Amino acid sequence: MMKNSPEAASRVQSGKARIWYGRALLLLVLSFVGWVIFRHARELGAYTLNISPAYLALSILCCAAGYLANLAVWIRLASAFGIREDFVTTGRAWLLSRMGRHVPGKVTILLVRFNQYKNHPNNAITAATITEHLSSTAASGLIVTLAVTWGSVDVPVSLQWISGLGALAMLVSLTPWVMPFMLRLVFRLAKKAPPEKYPPYSMVLRLVGAYGVPALFTGASFFFLIRALYGVEWQHFLVVAGVYYGAMLIGMAALFAPAGIGVREGIIFLILPVIIPQPVVIAAAIGMRLIDTCTEAALGGGFWLASKLVNK
Repeated sequence: MMKNSPEAASRVQSGKARIWYGRALLLLVLSFVGWVIFRHARELGAYTLNISPAYLALSILCCAAGYLANLAVWIRLASAFGIREDFVTTGRAWLLSRMGRHVPGKVTILLVRFNQYKNHPNNAITAATITEHLSSTAASGLIVTLAVTWGSVDVPVSLQWISGLGALAMLVSLTPWVMPFMLRLVFRLAKKAPPEKYPPYSMVLRLVGAYGVPALFTGASFFFLIRALYGVEWQHFLVVAGVYYGAMLIGMAALFAPAGIGVREGIIFLILPVIIPQPVVIAAAIGMRLIDTCTEAALGGGFWLASKLVNK
């Protein structure tokens, strides 16, 4: 009886509409990325890419270091919400949940964490995950802001304003006046009880600073991959690192795009050709997605195997 009620039918229709809106957005984003690649296909074919094995190896190592540094910060952040487990369990939970971003909607990230952290309340896990994303985004915004205000780096004024205002907005969203309000609103909309405790703002600021480390490692991975293909100047390191990590996080936040596909590349294609040739940017963006996916799978598989051996 309840299943056939007008309210149930409305929810089903609303859910179907969201699915189709998401598919339309994904198609639009992928169309833009495809158009950029098609437009520069001739340049890509004519461009000679000489890959440096040393810089390629550095790119892979930095990618792995970025994941491990991210894991270290997550352990500290999760403990602030009362989520504490041994290192292997936490590593398995965090890395396996990261693979959930390959599913549209990204809800799999939370579902995997709920399953892995069975002894902890779901509202605390959700709040910690939201704080993780906001802190990471603020860190990447601060890095870009620092880079674009550097005297030796010539970037558009619009990018300076966007990065500065974006970083400021993220820092404000993490204040004790805004973040608890936002989280309570999210849980109210989800009809769930909000978490009972929140980390102090001083600790949140330290987390933002700490997330600068994985941001730099992950950005360095992309920078070294570009260096493996093209002699990009070292003075552009912070711009490349911040833009890539920020694009990666925005891609994760795009619920309609599995693993942020298209969104991450679209942001990179829009910004980095200002300082790096477009064919190099396209080749590096495609190559970085391959390196990132393989590294994530290898580390996730390693922690999963370690947990099985520990629990024997």
